[in-house]
Amino acid sequence: MFESLRFKKKLEKSEIQARLDLVCKIITNLVDSELRGLNYFQVGFVKNIDVRDSGQIEVSTDIPTPLHEIREHVEDRIRSALVREGIRLKDIKISTDKDANLFRPAKRSGGNANSSITNIIAFSSGKGGVGKSSLTGLTAAYLSRAGARVGILDADIYGPSVPRIFGLEGQLRSMEKDGKSWILPIEKDGLKFVSVGSMVPKDSAIVWRGPMLHKLLTQFSSDVDWGDLDYLLIDLPPGTGDVALSLAQLFPITGSVVVTSPQAASVEDVRKEVVMWKQLNVPILGIVENFVDFECDSCGEKTKLFGSGGGQFLAQRFDLEFLMGIPMLPAIQKSLDLGNPYELIKNKTGLAYSLIREFSNKISKISAGLIAENRDPKEFITLESN
Repeated sequence: MFESLRFKKKLEKSEIQARLDLVCKIITNLVDSELRGLNYFQVGFVKNIDVRDSGQIEVSTDIPTPLHEIREHVEDRIRSALVREGIRLKDIKISTDKDANLFRPAKRSGGNANSSITNIIAFSSGKGGVGKSSLTGLTAAYLSRAGARVGILDADIYGPSVPRIFGLEGQLRSMEKDGKSWILPIEKDGLKFVSVGSMVPKDSAIVWRGPMLHKLLTQFSSDVDWGDLDYLLIDLPPGTGDVALSLAQLFPITGSVVVTSPQAASVEDVRKEVVMWKQLNVPILGIVENFVDFECDSCGEKTKLFGSGGGQFLAQRFDLEFLMGIPMLPAIQKSLDLGNPYELIKNKTGLAYSLIREFSNKISKISAGLIAENRDPKEFITLESN
């Protein structure tokens, strides 16, 4: 379409408009299954297009994630699509306002003026023992190593696992500021942690009724000095009880990740978990099926110890994204038992690392799409002539 324009010194206004129309059409056709089938305009990833009379096209993106891999993936898709339609690579410039990507502060209903949090992601399951806390911890470790500012809220009040997973020691502290007492998260290796497990002696049982539980969660919502975070990951207790309901009311949750294992008993309970999130109007980022199989170290044979297909069935039943299936991997068990999930992430090798990297990038991309503004392209596409 633009062969005849390549040799002109300057484009006419009608030619600029034609090129702009083509670019808009190309980007409109770039739909993404991980963004609920929406295109980059609809999720606000493209915020501005300039077509200059020199023929140069500048696309400005605004992708609310600090993860370079996601931004580069989106930019590469746009660039490749434009080139396929005959636009020269040297005429394409894609820019990102990196500072704008880092923080889209979430308004906290608890009135927390000391925290600016972009993505709040809840990890939930209908049944205990399906690896939800492990997945929360490994995701946090990966996101932190990838350059994000990450906090973990261990909301599994009766069975907190996060202190054990990360080898946390010591108790939560508080400070007085502006006439108010603030809870200070424990910090380790670049991550911030708040857990009831860091508030009581290690072997103490927490025996609380609902009102006490809600009071603590309200404190976690309004009285924790998280500072600036790109991601707050919330590890929920199993089931559909008071904690999930309270957190959905207290936190502006971006979306939830639902974890199941393949067997029918887990799937049955997770169905209720999915229905709960829908009733609470909290978006579900997708389903993870944990413990899909086990590979024998000696013979290499893979055995499906708990059956198969439970997570995929749920995803199809409720029209949700099936994020991935994760096998039973000794490397994951070893790193978490040692209280050092960073070791698994730091090595950047092996199947366990590859799966956690893929999963973390997926949920970050889906979450970014959910929090980006829906805009009409006409409101922000501009023409510029020099």
